[in-house]
Amino acid sequence: MNENIERTKKVLNELIGEIVKQPFEINMKTGLLGAKQPFSTSIGRQMTLDAYIEDSEKTPSFLAFDVIVNPRFFIDWSVERMAHEIKQSLIRKSAKIYKI
Repeated sequence: MNENIERTKKVLNELIGEIVKQPFEINMKTGLLGAKQPFSTSIGRQMTLDAYIEDSEKTPSFLAFDVIVNPRFFIDWSVERMAHEIKQSLIRKSAKIYKI
């Protein structure tokens, strides 16, 4: 099952990377969700230590995409389908919040 999560994260990184033109990180874990809920997503900004250093030219924060995947859905869904569905959810949410 961990292999599916790692493969999904890899595919999702590629899909999101084509759209989001700013630094981001995807945190993906498995969890028991409802029988009809394949995943849960949330989006936030993660601050870096560079934000607290004066005259820093580095990025002070990056997008953090948190994903909890219901492992039971890998029985019927491919890794690619799971990654695509998660991407759609994350893009919808982040477009409303962060205007990407």
